[in-house]
Amino acid sequence: MPDNERDNFYPADKLLKREPDIQYINEWTSILQDEKLIKRDSKEHSLLLFRIHHEWFGLSTSVFNQVCEKKTIHTIPYRKNPTIKGLVNIGGQIRICVALDELLNISQQEGSENSLSSVIYNRMIVIEKEDIFWVFPVDEVFGIFQFDMAGMENVPVNISKSSSNYLKGVLSWKDKSIGFLDEELLFYSLKKSI
Repeated sequence: MPDNERDNFYPADKLLKREPDIQYINEWTSILQDEKLIKRDSKEHSLLLFRIHHEWFGLSTSVFNQVCEKKTIHTIPYRKNPTIKGLVNIGGQIRICVALDELLNISQQEGSENSLSSVIYNRMIVIEKEDIFWVFPVDEVFGIFQFDMAGMENVPVNISKSSSNYLKGVLSWKDKSIGFLDEELLFYSLKKSI
């Protein structure tokens, strides 16, 4: 390209480095301030909803990594803790697979086959906090659910002691009770189980 044509051409780096006008700055400042106020006032949280046997649980999306198809679980020789199921390959990375039903002491009820379980069965959820990953199988995954903290109820007395220790509270969703898992306590107990 000749020099005289190059002078008329506006290079991309000049376009991206140009100073924004004051009206543009003020408009975006106002938008971002409003969003911060909304987030500060909002008590909404998002949970990933899933079912293990007959119990529904919600776990904060802040620790959620992915949902994947069921993988082969490779057992660990001389494993004594029933919470540790073995090792799985998730995207080329070896992760520890745990039995959340063992940790929460959830027993499978006889005759509780859900018609949906044959369709959505064989899922695994990967959770992560501070670069520590855990994988656990579930019977069904609903997806992400937004809820208001004001709607959370205390854990009922009739829930078994071991699972109630891991719950922050109970939420109502589609005529079901969802146990809101305490991710801090869950990660602490999983680390301790190794």
